[in-house]
Amino acid sequence: MMPENADIEIIDDGELEPDQRTGWKVLIVDDDPEVHSVTRLALSGFEYEDKPLQLISAYSAREAIDRVKEHDDLALILLDVVMETDHAGLEVVSYIRDEMKNMEVSIVLRTGQPGQAPPKQVVTKYHINDYRAKAELTNDRMHTVVYTGIRMYNQLHQLAEREAQLARSNRDLEQFAYIASHDLQEPLRTVRGFAELLYKDYLHALDGRAQEYVDFIGQGVRKLENMIQSLLQLSRLNGKPPVPTLIQVNDLINHVRRELSASIEASAARIEYSGVDSIVMDEPRALILLRNLISNSIKFRAENRPPQINIEIQQVGQAWQLVVRDNGIGFEQEYASQIFNIFARLHTYDVYEGTGIG
Repeated sequence: MMPENADIEIIDDGELEPDQRTGWKVLIVDDDPEVHSVTRLALSGFEYEDKPLQLISAYSAREAIDRVKEHDDLALILLDVVMETDHAGLEVVSYIRDEMKNMEVSIVLRTGQPGQAPPKQVVTKYHINDYRAKAELTNDRMHTVVYTGIRMYNQLHQLAEREAQLARSNRDLEQFAYIASHDLQEPLRTVRGFAELLYKDYLHALDGRAQEYVDFIGQGVRKLENMIQSLLQLSRLNGKPPVPTLIQVNDLINHVRRELSASIEASAARIEYSGVDSIVMDEPRALILLRNLISNSIKFRAENRPPQINIEIQQVGQAWQLVVRDNGIGFEQEYASQIFNIFARLHTYDVYEGTGIG
């Protein structure tokens, strides 16, 4: 939006008044004062998402770097290439992208000498958003360039904020799960201990309904203990970065076979594997993944046939694809989007035990 009668406050010393901090900060870098005046005139009244521009000036590469250090929320830099040296502008870009690691601010290079730096090389090497000859930048073209640059900055900035918020939420969740699980264990042990004493020492004095109540307490304690242990395992797993190592797939599957030997034997389950001999993975995570998938195949088996579990690992493009198929009860596709959510269950606890965390 570019209302005709709106004004822009021009700031040359890099200092912003408190009531001006809501606009998009644009740094104009050029050693020619006339370019600053023309740029300000061209952008008079410019707005993006109902916010005006805050124009800041710098007249050399050194001054531009000082301004960038002062303002970490610059949205756009209109940057001359040739100033105190033939490549002064490129030095500013290198400092921003390589030393400051700032990939959010949009940078538009402007030059009065188009042949000085090849556009294709400059754009790819320096990660700039646009490269224009000053003669190209008419009023309309200037509005388009600035609009595109601020929009790109805004999108990258919002994405970075969401990623940072997600990382904080994950850390808080891991810490909460770990602390809550530890804090819950002590009172739970107390409840279990007294329930066991009650059942052992006073069973003869309890009628049938009271004994049933004590059984319910025991079942609830065991269920909560399983959930706590699952939460602890989940928090520990998420808190450790993966360490990829070369794993022999058959050794991995045999490890899981030994862990689940009792349920495999009881159900007469058959497990078959086809695919690569070895793969680079984080072994603890790989074990947990296979253990959960295979145990689920055994748990949710059909009543009239033993479980048949087929495991495949194949390379697909640059990634590896693990596929586990079984002949169990399956689930309706309408539940596919929620079945892997934490605590999600499609059956009641009395039908299939479990916490819904696997």
